[in-house]
Formats: sequence, C-alpha cells, structure tokens
Amino acid sequence: MFTNFRNLERDMKSLRAETDELSAQEEDVMTKVEREEVQKGKKRKREVDVWLENVKRFKKEVDGAEENVRETRGWISRYKLTKHIEDLKAEVVQLKEKNGFPDGVAIHQLGIPSPQPTATLHSESANATMKRIWNHLLDVEIRKVGVHGMAGVGKTTILKHIHNQLLHSGVFKSILWVTVSKALDLYRLQPEIASAIGLDLSNRVDNEENRSSEIHAELSRRERCLLILDDVWKPFSLDRIGIPEPNQTNGFKLAITTRSMPVCRGMECERIVKVEVLLLEEAWDLFKEKVGGPVLDSAEIKPIAELIVKECGCLPLAITTVGRALRGVGDVGVWRNALNELKCSYTEIDGMNDCVFSRLMFSYNRLRNDRIKDCFLYCALYPEDYKIRTEQLIENWVGEGWIDEMENTERERDKGDTILKELIDSCMIKGNDSVDLAGRRNTIQLHDLIRDLAINITRASPRFMVKAREYLEETPRVEEWVENTKRVSLMDNKIKILSGQPMCPQLTTLFLQGNYLLTEISNSFFENMQGLRVVDLSNTWINSLPESFFALTNLRVLRLDSCGNLHKVPCLATLKHLWVLSLDSTVIQELPQGIEELVNLRKLVSTVQGD
Repeated sequence: MFTNFRNLERDMKSLRAETDELSAQEEDVMTKVEREEVQKGKKRKREVDVWLENVKRFKKEVDGAEENVRETRGWISRYKLTKHIEDLKAEVVQLKEKNGFPDGVAIHQLGIPSPQPTATLHSESANATMKRIWNHLLDVEIRKVGVHGMAGVGKTTILKHIHNQLLHSGVFKSILWVTVSKALDLYRLQPEIASAIGLDLSNRVDNEENRSSEIHAELSRRERCLLILDDVWKPFSLDRIGIPEPNQTNGFKLAITTRSMPVCRGMECERIVKVEVLLLEEAWDLFKEKVGGPVLDSAEIKPIAELIVKECGCLPLAITTVGRALRGVGDVGVWRNALNELKCSYTEIDGMNDCVFSRLMFSYNRLRNDRIKDCFLYCALYPEDYKIRTEQLIENWVGEGWIDEMENTERERDKGDTILKELIDSCMIKGNDSVDLAGRRNTIQLHDLIRDLAINITRASPRFMVKAREYLEETPRVEEWVENTKRVSLMDNKIKILSGQPMCPQLTTLFLQGNYLLTEISNSFFENMQGLRVVDLSNTWINSLPESFFALTNLRVLRLDSCGNLHKVPCLATLKHLWVLSLDSTVIQELPQGIEELVNLRKLVSTVQGD
C-alpha cells in the first residue's frame, strides 16, 4: 500500500497513457458512426451511445484526478487518490475491451415515409373512387385491395393521395410504397422493398432465399403495415419475394395498381376497384384548366375544343397532354388541324386501347421539330420507370448530333436543359425533383404509356431495337438486327457473350450497360457498325475490347464505368472524334495509350488506380 502511495505520479502517468489510447478508440468509433449515419442513413446503436457517454464521463474523471495529483499534499488524501486511480485504471481496461462492436455501430432506421408527389384530383368521380378504396383499406375484414384501369386513367394518382392522407391518420404504423413495373424481377424488386423498410441486402446478392427470409422477418415485425405495389403487370408469389401473406393476425395489408383485372384476381385481391375515365363535364373542366387563358371563349374555337375533349376519350393523361399542347394557341386553323389529327391518328401498342395512343400521338406530332422528336424518342432506349441521368442523356444527344458542339460544355448542357423543359412542359417526359448544386435537374422519366407510344413509333422510323431489362441471356438473333436500325438498347440484361457480326451500318447508339454477366465480345461484332457515335459498356464484366471496336472512327461517346474486370484499355488513337470518355470506378491502372491524339476529347472521367 505504501508503495502505491509513493508511486502516485507514475500511476497517474500510466492512467493518462491508457486514457489517450481510449480517446483514439473513441475517435475511430465516431468516424465509423458518422460514415454509417451520413453515407448510409443508418442510426447508431444505443450501446454505442452508452459507451461514448461512459468514455466522456471517464475522461472528465481522469482530468479531475490528474489535477488532484498535482495539488494534493496530505497523506490521507493522497492515499484515497491512489485508490481512485487504481479504480480508474480498472475501468479504462473495461472500456477499451468494449469498443469492438462486432455487430457494427449502427442499424438501419425504419424511416419515416415521406408524402408522394402527386397531381390534383380534378373530379368528383376520382374522389368517389378514392373514397371506395379508402374504405376497403380501413375495413378490418379486407386484407388485399386491387385497383385497375387503363393506362393514364389516374390509378397511381389516386393511390398517392390515399398514401399521403394515411401518413397523417395513424391508421397504419407503417406505410410502404414500391413501384413494380413491367419488368418484374426478384433481383430488382427485393432490393426495392428492402430499401423501403431500411434493410440492407448488399451482402445477399446471390441468395434469393436469404433475401426473402430477411424481408419476411422485417415485415413480420411491423404492426399494422400497409404495402402499396404500384404498376403490377403480372401475378407473382408474395412468399417468394418475402412478403407475408396478409391476414387479420399479422395486421398486414396489401394494395396494388395494375392495368389488368386478371392481375388483381391472380393476386387474390378481396376487393377490386376499377378507375374509370372522367365524366364528360369533368374532362371539359380539366381541359379548360390545361389550355388556360381566354382561348376557349372564342365562338369558333370552343365547339372544336369540345370535340377534341370527346376525341381524348375523357382520359386524364390524354386531356392533360393535348390541352398543354394547345395552351395559348388562338389560331382556329391550328385547332381544326388538331381535331383532324386526333380523328385520323391510329396506333396500336401491345393491344392497348387504340384511342389512348392516337390521342398521345397527336402530342408527339405537335413537338416543334424533328430534333426535339428524336431527343424524346431516345428516352425510350432506357427501361421502364428508369431514372435517366440528364447529364449523360444530353451528352448522348450531343454525340448523336442533335445539339451542336459549342465552345464549352456548359452551353451544350443549357441547350439540352432547354429541350428537356420543352418535353416536360408538353407532358412527354416527367421531370424528377432532385437537382444538383447548380440547380439542374438530375433525372427524368418517361410515363409508361408515353414510353409505349415511343417504342411503337420506333418500330418503323427511325427504327430502334429496344430490349432493355428483358432478361436476355443471349445476343438477339441475327434477323432481329435489321439493316436500317438506328439505335439499339440491350441494357440491364444477363447476356454473357456478344456474338455474331450484325449488319447495321446505320446504327448510331448501342446501349449494353448493366449486363453484369457480359465477359466477352466477338472480335468481329462491331465490323458492320461504322456509324456508331454512342457506346455504353458500363457495369459489364468485360476484360478487353474486340479488334473491330477500334475501327469505329465516328465514335463520339464511350462509357466504360464500373467495368470491374477491365484492367487496361488498348490504344484509342484511331477514335479521333471521341468527345466523351468515361472510365469512372474502374480498376484500370493507367490511362489508355494514344489519348493525347484525341484532339476532340472534351470530357474525361477517370478514377485510374494510383492517380
């Protein structure tokens, strides 16, 4: 005991060293916590908070003890201080042992659902339909509700209003919204549901059963949960996805929207509600709102306008699209021509109601010029419900030659943004709310119905082959590569080998991104594609580019982002017109040879290892 008393200063020095090590561990834990909270949106565990609070308290006690060592002179006081320091040394050992947190420092938050952005409901009939659906969802005897109707009739809009009202009602403790889309794929739907419930499936990429079990366990823990699945195209097994079968015991409910009554039946919905088109007077009120101004006061224009509303089939999307196309137009000749076009336009897309697409075709024909039309049709190359990055889209438009190359990329982006605004204003595309630091819109989307219209147009001229996200495992057959094809999208498939030698001399864009199993491209594949201007091979597993690729002397845009198996890119000196080269998130060790000869290169995106 006397020895401990005499070595008080030495013990304090040892305690300070231990405390400094603990402070370093505290900093490491805080770094991990901040990374999980900021980058992944997780919530720190309560045990981590307790540990951090104990460390903070302990450090204050050590500071106090150190000050007492300097100031205390009495024998009894120093003896008590020696005992206190021994206790602190024992505690610091325990704190250091508890800092490991082998199961991580944070957990996924359940999250607070935010309101869905939606348009105003314009009619009593829509409100009446919404009330019927609402009552079904509140009925304790009903567990599954199906909502169906033709494309563009307003199913999603009505469900979004219900979703937003339920958020504030307290009826359900948890409300989840997931868009399914035509391409029903477990590998994409399960992560969408997991994201909605704050569940990380990144470590379960290749195990469908484990993903399903984790989703099922998380949803089963929730009380009074409503899951809304929007835009379901075919029935599927809830169990296989991981969705619990709704029943009164678990308090789980399911609502779906679909264009097809058989889907509602196949999903075993107990109540099925059809969303009808607007009544004629409701359609007229909506049309007047979209046209705006005093135009419809004209005695010549009003009767034509009334016939146009009838030709729109009282479909909200068609009325909105045509109404905006005619907004502010006072020339009666233009109105007569519009009516004639609506009567004469005929199209059939996937067997859907002919009148819908003939009405939307009118809005396409009303686009200002062929360049604007080409820019719109280009958006159909992306999968359904895909959030198209506007920066890359505009770069592709420049590569195609629809936007003139200017002295700087900012002016080209401004021109592209102007085209996007024109397409958004004419209801041909949907602008998403997210913007970058410069205030530019990050992404856009195509409404399903209008994408179908675009694909139908491109079956003829300009000819496209769009097989995006169709789960292809092989290259399309040679007869599908028609000689006059202008653009091809095979993105987001499961193609492993690109084989053959397609004869497509007029091809200008080829989308292959997202084929994460693609490892090989035959040497002659690009032999007859000398007109290519835009090629995207991002997110593939290729380890080289074929010989025929380097003869693409007209190429303007080349993307090889996230090609995790591509360690080297051969000399690019022959691609003298290359304007954009993107090598983001690759394992490439050095920049390609011949890059100094690319005199037209305006944008190079690179994360070359070792830079």
